[in-house]
Amino acid sequence: MSGQIGRAHVPLWAALWRSRSATHPPFEKGVMQTGAWLCFMGGDETTMSQMSSTSTRTFTDFAGQMEPRLRRAFVAALGADLAPDAMAETWTYAWQHWERIEQMANPAGYVYRIGRTRAARLRPRSHVRLPHVTAIEMPWIEPELPEALSRLSERQRVAVVLVHCFEYTHAEAAEVLGVSRSTLQKHVDRGMGKLRRTLGVNQ
Repeated sequence: MSGQIGRAHVPLWAALWRSRSATHPPFEKGVMQTGAWLCFMGGDETTMSQMSSTSTRTFTDFAGQMEPRLRRAFVAALGADLAPDAMAETWTYAWQHWERIEQMANPAGYVYRIGRTRAARLRPRSHVRLPHVTAIEMPWIEPELPEALSRLSERQRVAVVLVHCFEYTHAEAAEVLGVSRSTLQKHVDRGMGKLRRTLGVNQ
């Protein structure tokens, strides 16, 4: 294959990624007030009453803003099969400890590490399985791209997916990974370099 890999190719594959990796429903204002959500979290009205209304509101805002980014990072890091476990672990822990977490400099990076570590303990690490692409479904996407991505290091893969698949800024991607923007740039550059070599891309 010769050509480009980046914004001309990868974002189109992201559309398929979105449809196949929706591991958690979107958050909306007031979702914390629903009995279904409390049941999902394993909490109850007593647990909820222990958190101030301000903290409840800030948690809901945080979850609404960060859910898509964290979900996509978990799929990239762990694969589509393990990402739901990571999301469940992340939001359960974040809700239970939110009054402490919201005071941190980078709550998103912290809860990502928590979810990543806890989910990995549930099942042994194996080859990361990313959403598959076929020539029939999306002929304009390189079919070997998911496999090539799976061969990157975890941080390189997450960095490339967030920046080039979903077009998050370097600052937004760095926030999730809990690294500086310069470190994030290194992960992106090295990951893209490996992808180009693996796929035989010359640009």
